[in-house]
Amino acid sequence: MYLCKLYNLSMNIQADLVKSDVLNAFSVFVDLEHTEEIFVYEDGYRKKLLKLKGTVPVHFAGSEYNVPISIWLSKRHPFRRPIVYVTPTSRMHVMSGNFVDLNGKVNIPYLTDWNYAQKVKDVCTVLERNMEETVQEFHLMI
Repeated sequence: MYLCKLYNLSMNIQADLVKSDVLNAFSVFVDLEHTEEIFVYEDGYRKKLLKLKGTVPVHFAGSEYNVPISIWLSKRHPFRRPIVYVTPTSRMHVMSGNFVDLNGKVNIPYLTDWNYAQKVKDVCTVLERNMEETVQEFHLMI
């Protein structure tokens, strides 16, 4: 499978966990795509990681907005928590708030309390719910 080749899952000790987790997320959030890209950490360190990108639907004032996100998985996933960013379009501006900083980095309890049994699909679901509850953190320029 392409995902296994891309992420070198055959060499990854937890390959079955990663594969199952990612495919489960794809089954629920069907517009998620995966690539392997260089992630730059806050200290400037660069590393190739698996990147899932897509949108989560957010319902507000009778409309649905598809908020773009990126989920970065390290080679130690699921034993290391994912790194999640809101990646706004040109029509959207992220404002710092309770669970997202000005750079779009997401910091929700589901991530800060991460354990290896948690799932990427649930990250998306919890993020969707948090965004709907705190939609004022996103200024949509429509």
